[in-house]
Amino acid sequence: MKQKTNMVMPRWSKILIGAGATALLLFGALPETNTNQVLADQPAVSVNWGTYEVNAPYLKPQWSFAVSNWNSSYSGMESKAALAEDGRVIAIDSKGQLIALDAATGKSLWVNGNSWRPMLTYNQGTVYGALNDGRVCAISGAGNLKWRTAVKVEGIQSIEPNGDTIYVTANMKLYAFNAATGALRWQTEEKGLEYSAGFGGLQLVDGVIIRTYIVQGALSSSQINAYDAKTGKQLWTRFKSQDPIAIRGGLLYSVQDSYNMGNYETTDDGQIRESLVMHAINARTGEVKGTRTYSWTSKFDPTQSVQVGINGAPILDGDKLYIFQGEKLAQYDFSQYKPNAAPVKTWGQYLKDVYPLYAVHGDRMLYRNYNTGALTAMKLANGQVIGWQVDNPVVQTDIYDNGLYVGQSDGVFHAYDYATTKPIFSVKASSRYFGPTLKTNDMIIVQSKGMLQAVKLPAAMK
Repeated sequence: MKQKTNMVMPRWSKILIGAGATALLLFGALPETNTNQVLADQPAVSVNWGTYEVNAPYLKPQWSFAVSNWNSSYSGMESKAALAEDGRVIAIDSKGQLIALDAATGKSLWVNGNSWRPMLTYNQGTVYGALNDGRVCAISGAGNLKWRTAVKVEGIQSIEPNGDTIYVTANMKLYAFNAATGALRWQTEEKGLEYSAGFGGLQLVDGVIIRTYIVQGALSSSQINAYDAKTGKQLWTRFKSQDPIAIRGGLLYSVQDSYNMGNYETTDDGQIRESLVMHAINARTGEVKGTRTYSWTSKFDPTQSVQVGINGAPILDGDKLYIFQGEKLAQYDFSQYKPNAAPVKTWGQYLKDVYPLYAVHGDRMLYRNYNTGALTAMKLANGQVIGWQVDNPVVQTDIYDNGLYVGQSDGVFHAYDYATTKPIFSVKASSRYFGPTLKTNDMIIVQSKGMLQAVKLPAAMK
């Protein structure tokens, strides 16, 4: 008879066995270590970037109104489909009617006709516009028709009131109408095959109308033409001359286009010599009365087809002439030209992916980013570079006084304090497409595709 062996287990062993049994009851049998585990799909690459969000309170528009401001032929906003003046908003509604709204309340003040084109201009209480058939009209402040031209202008580019005349541009054609009656005074057309484009933005000086064209030949360049303001007769033309940067004492100051074709003159240390030539042209005769030359040197890398730095047309702000000279921005005294004179002041332009907006506001030179559309500014007081932070690509930017307004591609509209760059408020627009922001009194009008939204400015931005 076998003797039973009485196995006595240590207390700690009993505890472990009990715990293991409990685990089996709760979770089931544990898998063997060599069993393949089934996992969720794993990405081949997983990378995260931080981002920025504009943090400003959202404001609700005071009112909204459906309008016709979209051009389906090129899928873009019309830039002259609405205007805001004297506490009113003038626009073309969804039915093609010209309508005036109270800017503060959105209340309709008057409606006039239909079949209006998005080509509106305002001058001294009168609204000027064009019908779809090309006739130009003048509407009084009360909404009444003052006159309608008999002439139909095809392809209107601009309506430009100036004194007692309304000038209308249409590519190669230029019209002059009596501002009081709408009667045609004269019209002219450049029919030469060398002309490829004509522009608005006319200038009137000493009874002469100055207009800029693009002219093609062996080389294409801008050209300014002069016309007698009373008769429309062409007085003179000047090829390779840009739109005048200034008109003073009957003289047009025009930068001359230059073509170096890559043949740069270099200095002993390998820099290239560059210059900007500006003619002073008699507005009446076209005679060159003087020439200014501003010269400088800049770094040159022969291995690069595009050189580092920022270049572009000059800017005249009062008597301060700014010239973009690659890695340098230079300021000259326009009122006291001296040959070979050094700049009054210079700043380093160590910026990337930007181009100049040709505007100085609040003692800041403005630039725009090629990739994001966002604005950058250089303080002319100390050269510091600043910006207004956005969180999506910028579609539209406007500046009024100390307010900077931005419409983004995500359909969000932001308002900033221009001086501090701080975001003040945001608005959710009806579309990702924006047109020029309008302002009258303490109201701003946000233009997006098919819609106007009116926002009352906070006290901080009035």
